[in-house]
Amino acid sequence: MIYEVKIVIALCIESSNKRGMGHLFRSLLYVEYLNKRNIDFIYLINNDEASLKILDENKIKYIIVDFEDVTSNWEKDIIEKYCINAWFNDKFETTRQMAEHICDKKIKFFVIDEAGDSDKYADVHFAGMIYPSKPNPKGKEVLCGTDYIVLNKEVDEHRKIRSGLDKILVTLGGSDPFNVTKEAACELLKYDYDVDIVIGPNYRHKEELEQLVKGRYSIYQNVESLIAMFDNYSFAITGGGFTCCEANACGLPCMIIANAEHEIYTGRYVQKLGSSIFLGKHGEWDKAAIADIPHKDIEKMSKRGLELFNTNAIDKIFEKIMDEIKK
Repeated sequence: MIYEVKIVIALCIESSNKRGMGHLFRSLLYVEYLNKRNIDFIYLINNDEASLKILDENKIKYIIVDFEDVTSNWEKDIIEKYCINAWFNDKFETTRQMAEHICDKKIKFFVIDEAGDSDKYADVHFAGMIYPSKPNPKGKEVLCGTDYIVLNKEVDEHRKIRSGLDKILVTLGGSDPFNVTKEAACELLKYDYDVDIVIGPNYRHKEELEQLVKGRYSIYQNVESLIAMFDNYSFAITGGGFTCCEANACGLPCMIIANAEHEIYTGRYVQKLGSSIFLGKHGEWDKAAIADIPHKDIEKMSKRGLELFNTNAIDKIFEKIMDEIKK
């Protein structure tokens, strides 16, 4: 008699003020996909108050783990306790010890946008976002390009062409550790633009920002759907993470300011595609470009974003994972 092996996937996520919250928000899409298909998973995350609050609000059960502990082999204990047969890391930098602990258990190991050297241990590396900044991503198999940039399916409901400048949205990440939001607001205040600002749940400078804008701009925090908000704007200023890609997929062109080193490469890549403009890194970006926003070909950039980005990555990734597990 042939028995079908039960599939249990470990989703391992890192999210914090220092790391940023993009990995957490992306993981909500994984959870939605797996729940819809009745695939069992264990959600693992570091202890970050703002991140855990979001998981609680979404009724996602989780186990808190310590990524700084590279010696106790807590990975082995979790794999054995929950009968894990596939491990999926979305944490940006996996330590060599963690990768070895997982692979020692002879289970399938997957990473997405892995910036560290441990991608060489992976059965599959989904390198949609990382490959512009990591020219030689490793793994037994590497899948690159915009087809593997995970975007929310909600994007499909908000795709439209912008034809000119109307209203500008500023949104620079869930934590914005270098307070680039303030940098951008300081420049925008010099011009007669209609601007709204969205700050994330881990943003720690709200009072300072409010004092700066003095009611001239509306400030929103913990918005229900940033993607739905895109409908109200014709241009955006974002970081070089998932948000600029989701905005472009909706037809919303961006100016990108990098919050982290890898976002520099993402910004340059998206600029090369023609759907956004890269201004540089926090603290040293091209502030003079703000004056030039009304003169940009917004319609052309909008159309490029609609042409180049789609929401099929989540399906491609987990179909690949399931195929690998069943081999």
